[in-house]
Amino acid sequence: MKIIKKGFASGRQRDAVRYFTEGNLKDAVAVLEDMQGKSAADLKLLGCCLFLNAQTREARSYLEEAESYASADPEIHNLLALTYLSEGNVQSAISLILEAEELHPSPLLNSTLKKIQGLKDPSFAKTMPLKPMLQITIPNAAPSLPAGLQKYALFFYAGAAVLALYLLYPNMRNAVTSMNIRDRAPASSASIRDIDSIVDARGSFSIVYDQNVIVRKFDDLKNAINNRQYNRARIIANEILASNASEAVKERVFILEGFIAEPSIDNIDYVPRYAEIAVAPFLYEDITIRWSGTVANVNHQGRKATTFDLLINYLGQGLVEGIALVELDGFQEYNNGDKVTVSGRMSGITADNRIILTGERIFKNQ
Repeated sequence: MKIIKKGFASGRQRDAVRYFTEGNLKDAVAVLEDMQGKSAADLKLLGCCLFLNAQTREARSYLEEAESYASADPEIHNLLALTYLSEGNVQSAISLILEAEELHPSPLLNSTLKKIQGLKDPSFAKTMPLKPMLQITIPNAAPSLPAGLQKYALFFYAGAAVLALYLLYPNMRNAVTSMNIRDRAPASSASIRDIDSIVDARGSFSIVYDQNVIVRKFDDLKNAINNRQYNRARIIANEILASNASEAVKERVFILEGFIAEPSIDNIDYVPRYAEIAVAPFLYEDITIRWSGTVANVNHQGRKATTFDLLINYLGQGLVEGIALVELDGFQEYNNGDKVTVSGRMSGITADNRIILTGERIFKNQ
């Protein structure tokens, strides 16, 4: 049996859920039957308890009532089908599932149907294990405070409310941003200048050098390393490795890569334009970038991460020099339309031509 926890129970429902999770079906049934104004969730739980208690007909009665309130709930249909299977009525179980699937397709119902179809003989339905096919979603039975702590209930619930607000605030910011049309900035409607020619150039891009150029590039790499020019060294190394240089030369590049200085956000030696990177992204892997632009499509992934599109040098009229997908650790308070400068590591390009930028430092422009 698969039990899914969602939301929190209250009042008598909390007692019923607690009894059910403890395996005390008798007391759970007593509480649920005594409740007034039962919801579809209450009726489903009651039907489930009775089914597990081998009271099939009573279970079906409550489940049919639950279905009248929540006809799109696949768990109710699944439970009803199991009541028929427990009686060996395979045809009724299949018909019920097919009707429900036609209106509201569900992986749960599809899984049950496949198991029924796998029966070699319909008479085996009475003996097939039904409990593993059961799934029910129930609320969490939030524990009540011990009697000695009741006088602190207000502080407890106030603290819980503050914690919930802290955890939910990123999602609230997402919702507000998506609803506030005025705050969306150019957002996803922005188009990249000359993107067609950039993509065409990428498709035909290749690096073929004669021996003299390769020797010069190798010398340039050593000079960039000596001068602690991280970006230039990284780009030249990537360029030689992607070229027609011999394996012997590439082996020496691999060795030299170990001497490339650590990147410095405060002293970036060379920052390529968006178009340069978009034509040949593999040449610029792991370089450090600093770009300015306009924030769009802010999205907070809880408090774990924040992402947004950086419209690089927004030109107006929905036209931009390029778009970077900025990924930041933790919850970061930014709004669509903010003017910012982002420094970070280039880590790839998306299918829709956004440069992926792992942000390490960001500040708002005046």
